[in-house]
Amino acid sequence: MTQQSLTDKQQAELEEILQIAKLAEQKAKEMSDFATAISLKYQKRLHEANLEAADNNEKITG
Repeated sequence: MTQQSLTDKQQAELEEILQIAKLAEQKAKEMSDFATAISLKYQKRLHEANLEAADNNEKITG
């Protein structure tokens, strides 16, 4: 079985595709990290609001 070599043009195209894929992966990770940070922020706010509501309910019902 004979293995064919890539031409310089093909090699350059593959390098460019690899760089684009790496950039896309990095951007996806950044977006995921950003979404996680937003989620955590609002989970914390919701938890605090629930605690405050429970505290207010306790004060009302006494």
